[in-house]
Amino acid sequence: MGILWDTIRESFKVPTWMSILVIVPPFQRKGYGSLLYELAHYEALRKCSLGGPERPLTPIGTALFHYFCDGTILQCLMRNPESKYGDLSVLTAFDFPIIEATVKRLQIIGEVRRNLVPTLDRTKIEKAWDSRKESW
Repeated sequence: MGILWDTIRESFKVPTWMSILVIVPPFQRKGYGSLLYELAHYEALRKCSLGGPERPLTPIGTALFHYFCDGTILQCLMRNPESKYGDLSVLTAFDFPIIEATVKRLQIIGEVRRNLVPTLDRTKIEKAWDSRKESW
């Protein structure tokens, strides 16, 4: 079915919490990749480790990771409505570049204040959440 090599490596320039995820072709696109991503993510949360998957990703792996990141961040924001942009790394176990890319991809940034820290627009978050729920 698949292999998950779940080593948390912080010696790299970019910390990772998942090194290898392989799903053999007969079992691809059946949800096993999502399950293994969730297991690796849960383990990273449990160990309080920030990071993401080791790069480069295949096109299918990239699509799956974007889907997983989008859902995880939106779910975090719906559960913790008072979360700030900077809190998302701690709450999701994703390193900041992943958070930044996902927030831009979801287009949920509100205004940028004087200290150049963007805020998150609650109406945009709810709209993204609703469109996400329709795809499930």
